[in-house]
Amino acid sequence: MLTGVVVVAAILRFWHLDFKALWLDEIITALLTLGHSYEDVPLDLLLPLSSFTQQLFTEPVAASCPDIAQTLASQSTHPPLFFCLMHQWLRWLNPLELSLAWKLRSLPALFGVAAVLAVYFLNRVAFSPRAGLLGAVLMAVSPFGIYLSQEARHYTLAILAIALALVALIKIQQNLYSRQPPQIGVWLFWVIANSIGWYIHYFAILATVAQVFTLIVLMYQRQFLARYSWLAFSVAVLAIALLYLPWFPVMFNHFASPGASWLPPPQHIVPLFQALAAGVLMVIALPVEGQSLAIALPMIVLMFGFAGWIAFTSWRGIKQLWQHPKTQPPTFTLLCFTLCVVGEFLVIIYLLGKDLTVAPRYHFVYYPAVCALLGASLGEAGRYSPQRAQGEPKLPLARLTNRVLVDTNRSYDRVSPSPHPVVSVTTSSQNGSVVSSKLFLPRPLLAAWYNSRRLTLDSHKTILLLIFVGILSWVFIISNLAFQKTYLPDKLAQNFNLESTTPVVVVVEYIDSQDVAMGLSFAFALDQLRTTAENQGNSKNNAAAYFSFSDKQSRYQLLQPPLSQPSVLPPPPFNLWIVAPKMARQYYVPEIAIAPSTLCTLDPIHHHPEGISHQLYRCQRP
Repeated sequence: MLTGVVVVAAILRFWHLDFKALWLDEIITALLTLGHSYEDVPLDLLLPLSSFTQQLFTEPVAASCPDIAQTLASQSTHPPLFFCLMHQWLRWLNPLELSLAWKLRSLPALFGVAAVLAVYFLNRVAFSPRAGLLGAVLMAVSPFGIYLSQEARHYTLAILAIALALVALIKIQQNLYSRQPPQIGVWLFWVIANSIGWYIHYFAILATVAQVFTLIVLMYQRQFLARYSWLAFSVAVLAIALLYLPWFPVMFNHFASPGASWLPPPQHIVPLFQALAAGVLMVIALPVEGQSLAIALPMIVLMFGFAGWIAFTSWRGIKQLWQHPKTQPPTFTLLCFTLCVVGEFLVIIYLLGKDLTVAPRYHFVYYPAVCALLGASLGEAGRYSPQRAQGEPKLPLARLTNRVLVDTNRSYDRVSPSPHPVVSVTTSSQNGSVVSSKLFLPRPLLAAWYNSRRLTLDSHKTILLLIFVGILSWVFIISNLAFQKTYLPDKLAQNFNLESTTPVVVVVEYIDSQDVAMGLSFAFALDQLRTTAENQGNSKNNAAAYFSFSDKQSRYQLLQPPLSQPSVLPPPPFNLWIVAPKMARQYYVPEIAIAPSTLCTLDPIHHHPEGISHQLYRCQRP
């Protein structure tokens, strides 16, 4: 069964992996992991389009992990581990005839599959193999998990590290409750998993803080602890901090850099709604973005209605788990961790003024715990009813009833209405004989039996529905109808290549490195579009293409003499596209004079304000 779940998870993550164009964040990943930096990008120069793509996105440059870390320290706001791993991954895959998008996204997809296995082990350790399997199933088909697995970013690796840290956390909790001496191997695993998470993404620190808080609560709850428990806890927390000591100065510089200031301040209760929407996307994703109100509104109602029903069903299961002494401690541990992370989000949003909810991907911090709790609540609740948790009855009859409930070869007749309830059981033996017997059940046990059967059947239906909805959401994700980006590079590339037989010049205005990365995504998408046409035998229809970055402060001067050399610019006529993010139509000048021999006139039809503003100019001889 687990093998099948892993295969399904891999299919859902690797299918059409390179279908969508690389966007801003993924271009940053490509640039830095291929061994380049922003200093390698030619700015304020008009060059053939191929000069950009072949120079920056062909094959990885030989670079060590310290080299990449140094580049990240000065030109990014992220820790280095994922980028170092991706650099080595690209070098391994370089000889293969695969697209750069597939190579970049395949490693996060692989980490996404590994995270499914990690959640299996988390629930297996915390609850049972059945709960582990259901947790893995739910993460395998989760729209949120699939979306992050198909991004060339570090989120799935961080999810994997957090899930493994939670496995160690549950083992520590079990040792504390059984009053066993601290197991050095478990504490060491917990330290390593959390330390790795810190070198992957800064938000993994929030997960560690939540785990530390949870451990403190667990240890204070116990009246008697094994010797050296507090010592092991203190040494482990100190070890995590010491292992991160080399990167601490860089982290503080990143937090103070302008690149970390893009998160907007919160708008009243909007972050609460956005956080709720992120939770909904963990179980269902329907076409909403870019749709008309007539389509988007019913989709929103369906999504929130389905997620609300799942939340209600899961809460019933969690209450069942809470009332049984075997499952209460791990349930409390995962709930405490999740609520602590949510509390940290609220502190950052409303006290520090940074709205983390603007990007659903940041909710990866507690995503493994949500999948684990959901799988356990649906898979284990029917096995632990409140009446049985109270210990009624503890006779062989109870064990017999447990066997009856799980035996699929038995059929059950209606319970008699007599003062002593009777359940008729028909059993098929191995030799083919049929044996009928009657069980005289006390009323509390009878109620527990019915509750267990009802919860188990309801859980199976809920899980099957979750799987169906997850696969349906996957269809929308790979079709680019869900989790859409703020702009679509391939859409802009199609606009630039509107008249493929006419030479085209694309000029992208920039202010900072984010604008440069966004412009590179346009250049890469346009080059891929033209390369696809060449591979299909339409290369004769492709005219020359040129690309450039222009400083916003010197708008339009790039095309003025002496920069506009005849040997660089194509002879008229040609199309000129000016890409100016967030610039309104009225601010585009009606004419651009390029030397005495070329005049570019604004085309009023081809102005595209959606996503990223870009305007077409027709360049002719005056």
